[in-house]
Amino acid sequence: MIDTRQYLSGYDAGRDAKGFYFDPARAAHAIDWIEEHCTHVKGSLGGDPLYLEPWQQALVGTLFGWYSEQTHLRRYREVLLYIPRKNGKTPLASAIGLYVMDNDGEPGFEAISAAGTADQASLVYDWICGMIRNDEHLASRYRIYKTPKYIVPHFDPSSRYKVLSADAGSKHGGNVNLALFDELHTQPDRELFDVIATSTAARQQPLFISLTTADTLRERSICNEKLAYAKAVIAGTIEDATFLPAIFAANPKANWRSLKVWQKANPNYGVSLQPEYVKKEIAKCEVTPSLIPNLKRFHLNIQTGAADNWLRMEDWKECPKECEFTGPVFGGLDLAQTDDITAFVLYWPETSAMQCKFYLPEDTASLPSRRHYQPWIESGALTITEGSVTDYMQVREDIVRANDEWQLAALGYDPYNANEIATALYNDHGVPTVNVGFTMRNVSEASKKIEAQVRRRKLQHGHNPVMNWMAGNCCVRTDFGGNIQPSKKYSAGKIDGIAALVTAQAVAINQPDLKSIYEERGMISI
Repeated sequence: MIDTRQYLSGYDAGRDAKGFYFDPARAAHAIDWIEEHCTHVKGSLGGDPLYLEPWQQALVGTLFGWYSEQTHLRRYREVLLYIPRKNGKTPLASAIGLYVMDNDGEPGFEAISAAGTADQASLVYDWICGMIRNDEHLASRYRIYKTPKYIVPHFDPSSRYKVLSADAGSKHGGNVNLALFDELHTQPDRELFDVIATSTAARQQPLFISLTTADTLRERSICNEKLAYAKAVIAGTIEDATFLPAIFAANPKANWRSLKVWQKANPNYGVSLQPEYVKKEIAKCEVTPSLIPNLKRFHLNIQTGAADNWLRMEDWKECPKECEFTGPVFGGLDLAQTDDITAFVLYWPETSAMQCKFYLPEDTASLPSRRHYQPWIESGALTITEGSVTDYMQVREDIVRANDEWQLAALGYDPYNANEIATALYNDHGVPTVNVGFTMRNVSEASKKIEAQVRRRKLQHGHNPVMNWMAGNCCVRTDFGGNIQPSKKYSAGKIDGIAALVTAQAVAINQPDLKSIYEERGMISI
């Protein structure tokens, strides 16, 4: 078995491999086939065989070496190759694409390459065409068309590979086996990605490969969303045996001038990325500091404006397995937009214990982009409500039930979209509710208390898999005074449960001042 932990940034292919087996002969066949039939196309190496570097062998061997024990079909359905520029991702993706086209054997095969522009999508096409022309075996099996850009195998005229441009609205209805999505960071949203993903549903063993350098830290970024997902798969907070992550990036705090940092972030350092080039780029930034953000982003794969993950997952995982529910209990409610995750947390500050519940509408749960939610749904960690929007009545009933059982000292909520349910809880059921605007002023102290509990490995969080995932996603915003605030904008994935926990802690901190105020005037804000 290939040591993916060494070559693929800590990913352990054997950890979640129940129901799958590794076939070393098939892994070797893929590597050997690529090195025999695929070539360099451009530059001084043009026409020479494409010999794979150790990290490339690990990726190819893992992708084509694992199979289902039940169906004997390929294990991996999706790959994220997150890698800086000049590390040979386009030649590698082209070689993988050719291997799949030439060896999968499914009639009516449909392969595509996509990107932010038609020119970008054509880069993979150009490499595949060059490889075909350079190899006698491949040249005898494929016919290349330039206008429009597509390739048809002689052995199956019903199959084809074609270039897809960026207009998602006109791309519905495909039946794709293989998708090569280049420079995912250029996508303004997830629309084209989802169109292609849904087009693979009818195939036996589809393969969706995304290639990208880092995106900026922005909302609606499918690139950042996939990066967060890949990190969660590597960390084990998401179990997805069909997703293969290959992440190569420097730590945001690393010294960008250090050649050792460059070597770690760039697996082809000294091969396709030469030290002389690196030194020149560093020197340019010394003279022109405004070039530093792009250098970090494109050559070290650091998101522009990137923040570190807030909570150390090593500490989070070592927190107690058992929870002791003693003393006053406070609630935190993070009511999501109608079609996303809502989080309700109960928190006992005396013992640092908590319970959490998450809700999601069934229409959202059925989206391909939410397939990693399925194990949580099946285990009961994520509650599904009927329809296309979250059933706030069910959330309200669960809060009332918790209040009946535990007599909440207070329930904190963000007024952004929860005023109606909070008013009903107070007026109709006597639940003491507290308006907690989720601002740095209101939640910094609470956030620091949660952070300290995790650092000391004292937070009794119950190891709920949804909360584990959100803890790994969470980044914080800071100010010059050292205050912090968990940020949904800067976090690459969902953090609703963490926001609800921090809200509950914020209410608990202010509890000495709340009791007398409740007696005087009911619902309050902090």
